[in-house]
Amino acid sequence: DKVYPRHILIVMLETAPRRYYPLINNPKLPVFNRMSQHAIVSDHHYAMSPYTWWNNASIVSGSYFVQKGKGIFDYGDFSSDSMASILAAHGYTTTFVESAKHGWGKTTRFWKNFGFTHLLDTEGDPVPFDRASYAVTVDKERQSFLRALQAITAAESGNTKAFVMLGTTIGHYPWPAKPGAEHHSSEEKVFDIASIFDELLGELLQSLNDRGLSDQVLIVVTGDHGFRMRTEFESVGLKPEHGDAAFNVPFLLYGPGLFEKQIRIPYVTSHVDIAPTLLSLTGLQDDSWLHHGTNMLDQRLGNRATFMMNTNLSPVSGFRWNGCHYTLNDLTGNVQVRGGSPMNSMEASHCDQTSASLSDDTIRSMLQAANRQF
Repeated sequence: DKVYPRHILIVMLETAPRRYYPLINNPKLPVFNRMSQHAIVSDHHYAMSPYTWWNNASIVSGSYFVQKGKGIFDYGDFSSDSMASILAAHGYTTTFVESAKHGWGKTTRFWKNFGFTHLLDTEGDPVPFDRASYAVTVDKERQSFLRALQAITAAESGNTKAFVMLGTTIGHYPWPAKPGAEHHSSEEKVFDIASIFDELLGELLQSLNDRGLSDQVLIVVTGDHGFRMRTEFESVGLKPEHGDAAFNVPFLLYGPGLFEKQIRIPYVTSHVDIAPTLLSLTGLQDDSWLHHGTNMLDQRLGNRATFMMNTNLSPVSGFRWNGCHYTLNDLTGNVQVRGGSPMNSMEASHCDQTSASLSDDTIRSMLQAANRQF
């Protein structure tokens, strides 16, 4: 009886490896800490691509929206069983908010094809977007949260619900530093960015509470992707690789009206699972919808291979299965197997046993088949 249509907000943190965005059960981030006590949370959630737009498309479509050799806006017009399209058909208003400028996403029909009616960005702001200014960039993020709040309150006043997707921008490398913190380490600067969003979400939740909407929202906070460029890895002393620092991102699905306590997912989940999960939590399910993902609460996900396709950034793609991280280099044909971030004490040793791993031919076959299908 707790499952019914609610306002939905998805907040995408820019370049946010989970290791450096410790949002869950962290007293140093008090708002995220409180949210995580009434949420689905995961330490094993993965982006499907190193590109923001691909991951946005994956989240809203529930599918591995990727094709090597194609740009994200090279598809022309299309339709899909996207979350925005489905929710719009059930009376939701649908809004995509960008803290910078939509640019190519606004000049094509890409987001409209996914079912977004309103595209809001900073293009018409009196103070233009300026990534070189810390104060301006933080203010743009605050404006985005205000736009999200306005979309929710406008829908509520119209006796309907809002679906809002919010793309942030301050997390881009080089990591910006607040005044006086220019000498801080990269890890400290990234944590300061997480603290900004802790504050902004606190302001949003207070505004929703003031309007009696606290229990009427589902809020997802996740990263669009992890590190991508060599400079990003090296800034924290890591070597670039296809692994957790690149794809493992924070995940929190806050629903105080649904979850009386924290629900921790012990198995691997993916951006493709977000749409099916949210649709289920609003009471919408249809077996005819084409989604690659599954409701995160479905324990069968524990046996699924979860893919991380590297699109056009590098020739290396991979997947997580049974605690191991498998990769294939399309150029060299080289296959690698190693442990991911272990979910239990058995996983790391399991991947050290070559006899327990998939064969090279099986790994190649799985990734090549996945690329064809996606």
